[in-house]
Amino acid sequence: IAMTAVILTVAFKLYPVFYENWQIENIIDSFADEADLEEINTGQVQSRFASRLITNNIRNFDLEENIFISLDEGLLVIETDYEVRLPIYRNIDAVVKFKKLLETKAK
Repeated sequence: IAMTAVILTVAFKLYPVFYENWQIENIIDSFADEADLEEINTGQVQSRFASRLITNNIRNFDLEENIFISLDEGLLVIETDYEVRLPIYRNIDAVVKFKKLLETKAK
């Protein structure tokens, strides 16, 4: 019973982190379908990304530190590389790292 309790505790604490990452990956993938990539700049891409984070209720994602956006001659590159540290029990923490890269050409 104790082992089941430990596994369930870890699973319930880690699920929100993986769910937020799944939403962030969906936001990144949504830029592959953008039609006006040739007409916008990196600031506008970052602004759209930030508004989509708010729409999906993701509040703890630091855009300045965790995302790299490059837009050069119609090639959009969005790369995220971040980690989340969660306290599990007293001095035991879980560290989860996420990385995602999108390269898409303007249509």
